[in-house]
Amino acid sequence: MYKYSIKIIIISILLISCFTIAAQDFHGMIIAGITGSQIDGDTQAGYNKMNGLFGLDVIYQITPAWGLQTGLEYQGKGAQKNINPNNNDYTYFITRLHYVEIPALINYTFRNKIVAEFGFSVGYLLSASQEKDGYPSPDDIMTRILPFDINAKAGINYVLTTHLGATFRWGYSVKPIALNPAWYNSLISISLFYKFAQKDNQ
Repeated sequence: MYKYSIKIIIISILLISCFTIAAQDFHGMIIAGITGSQIDGDTQAGYNKMNGLFGLDVIYQITPAWGLQTGLEYQGKGAQKNINPNNNDYTYFITRLHYVEIPALINYTFRNKIVAEFGFSVGYLLSASQEKDGYPSPDDIMTRILPFDINAKAGINYVLTTHLGATFRWGYSVKPIALNPAWYNSLISISLFYKFAQKDNQ
């Protein structure tokens, strides 16, 4: 699996590089933040699993209002159930999923400081693990999780300064990431982005 993930990362970097070279009005941005996630279908609820989010994206500005965004991002996902002594529940488990993702988003800017975004992302599973009560699960979760996760995405960006901004984003799997039973990734994220100076190749 790892040799295929390395190939995907290399191809993604090449595609992003070609995209930025060809574009006339574009800027790059670094993204870093946290994500709360859950897995719908695993009998638990709540965005209890905290994950990292970071990446390098590129925005191509079609018009002053409309833009296209793509890039390469790391996205942690999964689910977590914490103990609840008040209900005499001492069961703990955690599912960790690590993805590399390529987003494809449409951005619309209004009122200068607010940018709405919507689209999808394609994620490739790098690794997965599961623990229960502090011990690794006897089942190999990698045999259950499908290699790709296609997510619908929607979010709001707020521009803080010329280069700095914040993003609130929602994502949900449009196809199951596992079968029998069907699992779906569900996540919300808060991140900061630093936008580099815009380049004009004209």
